[in-house]
Amino acid sequence: MLFPNLLGILYLWVTRHRQRRQLRRMEPWQLRDLGITGDDAELESRKPCWRA
Repeated sequence: MLFPNLLGILYLWVTRHRQRRQLRRMEPWQLRDLGITGDDAELESRKPCWRA
């Protein structure tokens, strides 16, 4: 059943892309609330969607 797996992977990639885009737009105080630094957020937001 390749098709359901492919849909799941595509959904995961879209979700990662959205989350990383949101991370890129966060204010410094929001990042502190999450417990991450601006540098950590920058590194994570630059990852391609297929990398965990």
